Amino acid sequence: MSGLPLLKLAGLLVKQIAKPLSNRIKQQANKNNQTNEQLILFGQLLHRLSSRFTVFVSGYRFLGVKPLPNEEALNKAVVFISESVVFTLAGLIIIIEYNRSEYKSIEKNKKLLDKEINEKKILENKFIMINQRLDDIEKSLPNNSKMILDKRKSSRANGLEPIDEYQE
Repeated sequence: MSGLPLLKLAGLLVKQIAKPLSNRIKQQANKNNQTNEQLILFGQLLHRLSSRFTVFVSGYRFLGVKPLPNEEALNKAVVFISESVVFTLAGLIIIIEYNRSEYKSIEKNKKLLDKEINEKKILENKFIMINQRLDDIEKSLPNNSKMILDKRKSSRANGLEPIDEYQE
């Protein structure tokens, strides 16, 4: 729903930018006769192409087209060039914004991946420490068992009864 008003606003913006640009191109063309003639030829070409396309789409056979007056041909060429420049700039802005957004997304994913890798390393280090402690406990168990048995024997030798926790 919100795409349509934004599209209309973008079209209005393009038209607003294109008008001053076309006026500037027209002023420059009037200063230089060679540029003026080339723009008139380009305007005539655009007129012929658009007329041919319109007749073709209508389903008729194209016989020819009457040339535009020089001022109209110049105006058509200038408007086409100015709108082409504006649309090209708008397209470049969209591409730049898309690439910037993609770069941000890639950076965000990279940071997330780095965070996950760090958390995994921390967990692996904790696991290694737990395994080392377990190994130490397993190594000390036989010594503790022997020590407990020795204490039982010595307490019996001294006439003491063993504590229930140490009974077999």
